Amino acid sequence: MDKGFKLIMLSLLLLFIALLLQSTFFELLKIHNVKPDISLIVLIFIATRKGIMPGQVCGFFLGLLQAFFSGIATGFFALTKTIIGFVFGLTEGTISVSFFIIPFLLAGAATIMKGIISGLVHIIFAIPAPDIWVFILNVCIETVYNAVLAPIIFLLLRNIRFLKPEKSEVY
Repeated sequence: MDKGFKLIMLSLLLLFIALLLQSTFFELLKIHNVKPDISLIVLIFIATRKGIMPGQVCGFFLGLLQAFFSGIATGFFALTKTIIGFVFGLTEGTISVSFFIIPFLLAGAATIMKGIISGLVHIIFAIPAPDIWVFILNVCIETVYNAVLAPIIFLLLRNIRFLKPEKSEVY
């Protein structure tokens, strides 16, 4: 089996597990009707470790899975997660995700990016959205939530063999 295909399939399985946890266990941990986006954190880990192609492919399929679980229009999540997978894939090999502050900053930036893309999609396609202040509050809560959980999740993901960097990388 092709190494790249195997990486993407294993990554998608990991994202599916994260999405299941997010839609079950983390439902109990909502704050102001906002829960952390565990699958987003896993996606940015995969993208920063493995690059643009795995990042955007996994982002696209994660978006499709998320749409399936939520019942919201398919293209909305697929577009958002594909862009985030691509952008964070650009950082492959340039940053070390082993320090506490880096996962914190990456998750915060990814969540803000997700909020901006979501807002733009709502505006461009005239999709009904919550009040702007509710939207901003929700993005802020999710940003803090994701940023706080990211170092823990990154620490767990670093031990997964297929996500370890190649020997030539300095992580």
